Amino acid sequence: MRLFVAIPLPEDIEQTLVTLTSGLREAVPSGVRWVPANNIHLTLKFLGEQPVGRRDVLCSVIERASGCSHPFSVSVGGLGCFPGLTRPRVLWVGLNDAQERLAQLQRELETGFGEIGIPREQRPFHPHLTIGRMKRDFSSHDQQELQAAIQAHGDRSIGRWVVQEIVLYQSDLRPQGAVYSRMGTFPLGGN
Repeated sequence: MRLFVAIPLPEDIEQTLVTLTSGLREAVPSGVRWVPANNIHLTLKFLGEQPVGRRDVLCSVIERASGCSHPFSVSVGGLGCFPGLTRPRVLWVGLNDAQERLAQLQRELETGFGEIGIPREQRPFHPHLTIGRMKRDFSSHDQQELQAAIQAHGDRSIGRWVVQEIVLYQSDLRPQGAVYSRMGTFPLGGN
C-alpha cells in the first residue's frame, strides 16, 4: 500500500480552489498538470509503500499524534512555487495563521513514525496545498505566463476553516492520475 497522512479540505475551500485554478488554467494554458480539486490536501507525512499488516501500528502513531493537538483555524491564500519562480516544479497555495500548530502536528507524526523505523523527511516542512506540477516540456514562455498569473492572483484569499481531523490515505497510481482512499480518520484532541 502506498500511504500518506494529510489534512483534508472542506468542500467550500475546494470549490474556491476550483475557481482559482480555472482562472490560472486560462492564464497558463500549457505546461502545468493541474491537481483535481478533490485530490488537493495538506500532506503532513508521506509514508510510501507499506505492508498491509503494518496498518494498525501506523494508525496507532497517527492516533497518538492527533490526540496531542486540538482543532485550530487556518487561512488559505497566496500563490508560490517550489523551489522558486526561476525554476518552478510545484505550484502551491499557502496556508497562514497556523504555521506553528501545523509544524507541531507534523513533528509529532515524524517522531512517532521514526520510532517505528520510518525515515524522517529531510526537507524542512512548508505547509502548502499543491495545485499544479510543471510538465517536462514547461517552457520559458510558460514560465512568463506563470509569473504573470502569480502576480495577478498571488494575494488572493481563499478562505478559512477549522482543522478538526487528520486522515491516513492510500494512493493508487493510475494512468489517468492518482486515486486517494481514506484508510482511517483521526480527530484532533482524540474526540
